[in-house]
Amino acid sequence: MNHLIVAFTYVDNLLRDSRERVYKGCYIDSSSRDIIEGGVVTINGMTTAMCIERCRSLGYEYAGTQYSTECLCGSSYGKYGKAAESDCNMACAGDPTEKCGAGYRNSVYKLIY
Repeated sequence: MNHLIVAFTYVDNLLRDSRERVYKGCYIDSSSRDIIEGGVVTINGMTTAMCIERCRSLGYEYAGTQYSTECLCGSSYGKYGKAAESDCNMACAGDPTEKCGAGYRNSVYKLIY
């Protein structure tokens, strides 16, 4: 029974996260990192919702997905400028219908609390 509660809580959190974000666009990154405070974490099976949940749990204002499996969290973004939307062309590892940035390109989301 406890497993069922955990599963429903996880699904509820993912659904909430998909509604409580605003896509800001595709932004340029570099080895110095644009979104840095929360570090870069590689998540196997990455989806946008997984990254959003990670950044929200850490209290950050922005989340960025990059290179299909990377999640970045921070309080600012955009210091290297906006990229063409077509530059963020890599599918998320966990959901090929979503785009998760590309090499040194972040798909950036503002989290709504």
